[in-house]
Amino acid sequence: RRSLKNANVIMSVSENTKNDIEKHFGVDPKKSKVALLGVDIKPTKTNDVSETVKMPTKPYLLFVGAGDARRRVEDAVHAYNNLKAAGKDIQLVLVGENFKSPESIPNVAVRNAVMKTSYKEDLLTFGYIDDQTKQQLFKNALSYVYPTKYEGFGIPVLEAFLLGCPIIVYKNSSIPEVGGDHAIYVNDWRGIKNETERLLKQPKEE
Repeated sequence: RRSLKNANVIMSVSENTKNDIEKHFGVDPKKSKVALLGVDIKPTKTNDVSETVKMPTKPYLLFVGAGDARRRVEDAVHAYNNLKAAGKDIQLVLVGENFKSPESIPNVAVRNAVMKTSYKEDLLTFGYIDDQTKQQLFKNALSYVYPTKYEGFGIPVLEAFLLGCPIIVYKNSSIPEVGGDHAIYVNDWRGIKNETERLLKQPKEE
């Protein structure tokens, strides 16, 4: 609060974040500005780990990010379970430092969902992967699924867009600023399931 009070200008990464700061900290809107983020899709120079990654072999839903409670990754798993139970031959790929293995996922709800699924053979968990491999996953995914409950901006949404990956996401916080009219907005895991079924019926654009 002291820093916000003493600052001459306060920069936020989205209108939503700007509004939250003004609302919760009583910041003068006149000194609050927005500088939207961007992404560079040129792969950084990292070690290539693609040879150690078991790439998906079926149509797949992709999640890239952290596995904390805010991201509601268990909703993606619930949708996956119900799609598999309905006879859809798909995979779910979870990527990020929290997903080195099912047993190491720190969030209890996500770990339980992953560990208890009846379709373990098609649920792939990757830890850190290099940019080239990540971009390959984005480009070939049926959809990027992002069931987050709050984001200051939402870099993965923008990254997925730039790589031509459809996005299924919850409509809240800053997400509509990034997703605009192009993201597929749903409210819960049932929405993820329904929209995935719709995407499965559409031919994938080259």
